[in-house]
Amino acid sequence: MKISRFLKKQIKQSLIFLLVAFLLTGAGSLICYLYLYKNSFWIDATGYLLIIFGWLCVLYPLASVHLLIKNKETGRSSAVRKAAHALFFLVYPVWLAALVAGFVELGILSEQRVKKILSSEEVAFSTARVMRIETRRTRGSSRTYAVIEYNTPGEKVQQAIRDERGSYQPGKEIEIRYAQKYPDMFAVVELKY
Repeated sequence: MKISRFLKKQIKQSLIFLLVAFLLTGAGSLICYLYLYKNSFWIDATGYLLIIFGWLCVLYPLASVHLLIKNKETGRSSAVRKAAHALFFLVYPVWLAALVAGFVELGILSEQRVKKILSSEEVAFSTARVMRIETRRTRGSSRTYAVIEYNTPGEKVQQAIRDERGSYQPGKEIEIRYAQKYPDMFAVVELKY
């Protein structure tokens, strides 16, 4: 079976896009996995955008095959064309669902990493002071954060805690534990009365 020059070019282009997709998605996932705990808009946006562009690079070969079938209708039966269109319209929502599921799983893995580090590596304790309350816009909604500041042996660290219940007030002091290897990775110590 002889493969046309056009089809060879299409396959080569698709493989390049899949390689770029793998690299972009891998880099974005690594950034999110390692640094989501920092609560930094720029770090989060960089990681998520790399992942989205990577997934778009996966979508490009699929869309080009879909358009190829649509535009090269000669020689194909109507039933084959209809089946191909139906298949691709099923692929697109599955692609989107996989992207969203990947984001959710990445958030879970990142949280598990932080919990593992804070429970198994060397930690230190400190008293943090709530400096201010911030409202941050995210994906069409807004979230409230308490910005805390605490001292470690080498530096003064500012971090944010989600504060949906309004539990933290400026000036309030809270006990935290932080990883000595990553001083900006912390957890609030539950005080028992």
